[in-house]
Amino acid sequence: MSFLENLGNGIARVIDSVVEKNHRASVINRLRIVIRNERENTARAYVALGKYYFENLRDPQNEETERLCRSVEESTARMRRALEKMEEIASKAEP
Repeated sequence: MSFLENLGNGIARVIDSVVEKNHRASVINRLRIVIRNERENTARAYVALGKYYFENLRDPQNEETERLCRSVEESTARMRRALEKMEEIASKAEP
């Protein structure tokens, strides 16, 4: 083999390696996007499931879930009070 053939083969291997690395990185990035989207879908499903439980299946005898339900109620009440206070302050600021 001549020097030019060896050089050409070396360059071809480097290009193949770069193409392979880019392809692998592209596939990994697409998989990361799929994973992120599925995590978000799962989180939304859990929220919907929890809301359904809270509104339809709540069991006061179950101490663990009742503690979580009370936490939701307390947080909702604090949020409502904060919104009312914010509206009160905003209405006072209007001329």
